[in-house]
Amino acid sequence: FIGYETLVVKAKKGESLNIVLKRKSDKKKLDYPEKKPVTQLSLNDSVLYIIDGKEVTNKKFRQLNPDNIQSVTVLKGENAVKNYGERAKDGVIIVTLKDYISSNSNKKYFVKGKVIDDGTGEPLPGASVIILNTTIGTITDLNGEFSLHVDKEKVWLAISYVGYKTIQVKAEKGKYLNLKLERESYRLELDYKEVKKIDDTPTPPVKPTKSFQDEKFVVVEDVPHFPGGNQALVEYISSNIKYPKDALKEGKSGKVLVTVRINEKGEVTNTRVIEAVHPLLDKEALRVISTMPDWKPGTQHGKPVSCDLILPIEFKLE
Repeated sequence: FIGYETLVVKAKKGESLNIVLKRKSDKKKLDYPEKKPVTQLSLNDSVLYIIDGKEVTNKKFRQLNPDNIQSVTVLKGENAVKNYGERAKDGVIIVTLKDYISSNSNKKYFVKGKVIDDGTGEPLPGASVIILNTTIGTITDLNGEFSLHVDKEKVWLAISYVGYKTIQVKAEKGKYLNLKLERESYRLELDYKEVKKIDDTPTPPVKPTKSFQDEKFVVVEDVPHFPGGNQALVEYISSNIKYPKDALKEGKSGKVLVTVRINEKGEVTNTRVIEAVHPLLDKEALRVISTMPDWKPGTQHGKPVSCDLILPIEFKLE
């Protein structure tokens, strides 16, 4: 027995033994490691806390009832930063609460699946999975997978992710859904009619609203936005564009549409003309866009993600 001297005795069949153990001497004190409570999981303000896909404060995190927790994931170092950006450099604690259905006995079916990028096959963590005509849903985990309790053997789901086309699918009891989302580009409408001197007050970012017919739930995610907003973007383009002399001589004008990808760091990448006007104007449009400063990247449930935009570059003859 720990803390006592080991004793060897001989036992005979039918004999009852009364054994007395002596405590070990305190001359050599055992140095056992100090036991620390599990709650010492670096619960400080520098850690990023995510509950069911939403960022919460340290205070709210501490108020969680442990009985309501389904799973806990801890990310550290590069893995944390890769998934949640620089603000996660001190670590991320991700909590998934027990399904909203757990308290309702009539919810007896499961629907499960995985959401991936149609082009790359990579999982899409944080994708919204919503039961149509309800405000009920969940989000995909780091592997792009989800599970949801429902009260019917068949339901319709809407799957949404910023920068991708929203889809609606029929889910059936016992059938695993392999879902692929295609990228889509958000077109920015820029007003070149009146270019004003801008102040330092940023305008709110543009947010695409994805709604579904006869549906109570509306998904709103953050798309990328230029520092200072659309007014600042128009000012930047107007100040930096150089009308090609040969195009001026030929009287060429119009609006060039360029698609760009704003990556997770806010960098402008993958520039391409999708609606051309004139080779010289097209080339200048690409030049101006490629020299832009970094944008604020789009986000999906607080996580920076890449997103495609369509930018109109207007060339007007005076």
